[in-house]
Amino acid sequence: LIFDVTHYFAPNKVISGEVIFNSLMYQHILAFINSFLLCHEKNKIVLLIASPFDNTIVYPASGSNTSLSTTQHSTDTINLINILIKVKINELIEKWNTKVSNNEQYQHILLAQALSKVLCHINRQQNQSTSIFHSRILILSYAKDNHQHYISIMNTIFTAKAMNIAIDACI
Repeated sequence: LIFDVTHYFAPNKVISGEVIFNSLMYQHILAFINSFLLCHEKNKIVLLIASPFDNTIVYPASGSNTSLSTTQHSTDTINLINILIKVKINELIEKWNTKVSNNEQYQHILLAQALSKVLCHINRQQNQSTSIFHSRILILSYAKDNHQHYISIMNTIFTAKAMNIAIDACI
């Protein structure tokens, strides 16, 4: 799942965590993650936040190959996942605000890089796994199109097709 937060940024403006956490989009994403994980015990999800500064995998935490187990369909596990995601996003917001206050330039959209990062993550998981699994990518973005990134986005789409990975997008 790629969540593009680019539209929350305005030039030289500091972003607050409440802007993202109170957004309807964030609430829908948490609901989607929770319901997806509870649908089947083998379901796993990766949440990548795409910002104007960088692309970061928020869940599962970096250094971890697997996500929390949801085999008991526990609300405690789901609540823990929600807390982990919120803490990681808060850390990212602090990092972004430091970059904004230092007047660092940012790109308007890093969607092609986000897709590449997710495809690499999926490839690594498939190479490490002994079982066969099917992957899909869901992109949620509210950003405007940028025609300069068309070729790189098309390259990642063709790569996903070659890997038999479906891409769903809500842009």
